[in-house]
Amino acid sequence: MTSIIAIRTNRWSQDLEDWVYKLKNSSSRIVLIVADETNGNVNVPPDITKIIIDHEFNTRNGLYITERIFWRCGDYFLIAAYKAFQNADFFWLLDDDTRINSENLDVFFSKFESSGYDFLAAEFQTCGDYWSWTQTVKWYTDNVYSCFFPITFYSSKAADTIYKNRKQLTEVMNARNISPDMWPNDEAFTASAVVQAGLKAADFNQIQQNCILKENFHFGDMPMAEQEFKKILPNEQVYHPVLSGLAYYKKLLQSSEQIFRSLPKADDINNIFERIFSNIDKNEFPDEHAYLMQRRDLELKARQEGFFQGTAECVQTGHIYKISFQVGNSNNAEVLFFVDNPLDYIEAYATRGSFYEKECLLMIKDLLPSGGSFLDVGAYNGNHSVYVGFALTAKNIFVCEANPHMAKVCATNMCLNRLHDKADLRGLGVALSNARGKAKIHAPSGNAGSAALHSFNANNSDIPVMRGDELYKDCAIDVMKIDVGDCIIDVLHGFSGILATSKPAIIAQYTDNHHNEILEFLSQFGYKVLNSTSPYHGQKISAYST
Repeated sequence: MTSIIAIRTNRWSQDLEDWVYKLKNSSSRIVLIVADETNGNVNVPPDITKIIIDHEFNTRNGLYITERIFWRCGDYFLIAAYKAFQNADFFWLLDDDTRINSENLDVFFSKFESSGYDFLAAEFQTCGDYWSWTQTVKWYTDNVYSCFFPITFYSSKAADTIYKNRKQLTEVMNARNISPDMWPNDEAFTASAVVQAGLKAADFNQIQQNCILKENFHFGDMPMAEQEFKKILPNEQVYHPVLSGLAYYKKLLQSSEQIFRSLPKADDINNIFERIFSNIDKNEFPDEHAYLMQRRDLELKARQEGFFQGTAECVQTGHIYKISFQVGNSNNAEVLFFVDNPLDYIEAYATRGSFYEKECLLMIKDLLPSGGSFLDVGAYNGNHSVYVGFALTAKNIFVCEANPHMAKVCATNMCLNRLHDKADLRGLGVALSNARGKAKIHAPSGNAGSAALHSFNANNSDIPVMRGDELYKDCAIDVMKIDVGDCIIDVLHGFSGILATSKPAIIAQYTDNHHNEILEFLSQFGYKVLNSTSPYHGQKISAYST
């Protein structure tokens, strides 16, 4: 029987190369790389088989194309391997950061291949409406299943079923002009498709108990360094994610909020950073090491303040959460948050008893004078405004949020916490820019905080757009926080009058490519950078003052 191991990747490293050669030499299977080369070539050694997957491949094979399709649909990599080896009996699909800690890889793979199952995955289970991907499958089948995708196994029949069903769904999506948001991801589609086809499917742990454990195999928690993995004695378990170098650092940034929010004590923070520093070479990655030092100090300060780690309790109708926490050395305090979508990236913080973006909140705390006024541009659900109104002695809070739906959520949260006497809500439902007009807004599902304005002054535009100078012309503002994505430059230009006269402190969140442009614009008004941090890869939060 022929068995294929396909490694899904868009990068290459020495550690990945070592892992691929180990699979080739000790698994008795055909090992190949399925490389996403939409953003550049993946330089694989000539003796390793590489299959290229790109939008041309999708078009040629009748597969749907939308934004970030190869992140969303890992099963496309399976389809690429299946199309190249249609006579194979079994297919394994592994993420490039998945490792198997086995004394005998041939025996490990054979155990599952001989199980009689057509599809095996981690966390294979029926799925309810609580999962954000459920609705993308419900129009296709009522029986929604889910799984976790870093390692999956397929019989040739399962691989064929997945390919044919994806192709059929592509035709339906195009014929009915269905929204791209409804294209199902890999974890929902593959699990549901094989069950609908009547194939045998199960969780890996059903075949070999404890081969996948949550402490070793996860998505958003602490990554494992390659050097840590290599020290573990063979235990027949699967690990994910296992990374090294810059990839390890990037994963740390991506998962940092999830990692640190579970560590309430300063000793816990020091211990986790001691582990992190042992895996990041200071000489090889000096900038990354310096940021991690800064991040450690910030996390320690956050715990010293006592404001960010708390408990959450859902107190009404499944939507209102009470967050209990400690402010400094005072007694426990409570705030309320209306959570419209508990799966939303930002709103989910309230369900975990935490405020979002402590880096920015600490900057506000340092800059806002007692009895001062705060302007929140891009307020979203009111996270920062509630913090300012509740924990700081702000006199006025000006709240601005362009997304009409989130504007209502924000207003609700201000009222729930009895901040209506401090809150000025003239900016709710209004977008800021460098000129008056109208626009539309597009908000991705699951993270409406990354919503973007477009179609300025088109016939169907419905969001009023104003200059900040115009909307807040008579307002005394001490600190303004601006989080508006790529609109940051236009928004700043719209405040040029206020910046020239009142000179409020500014806290701006932006992508790295805007850094020099922002600094150049603000410097003409006498602004300088006070401090800066990078809470997410490719993004910065910077504080400016004159």
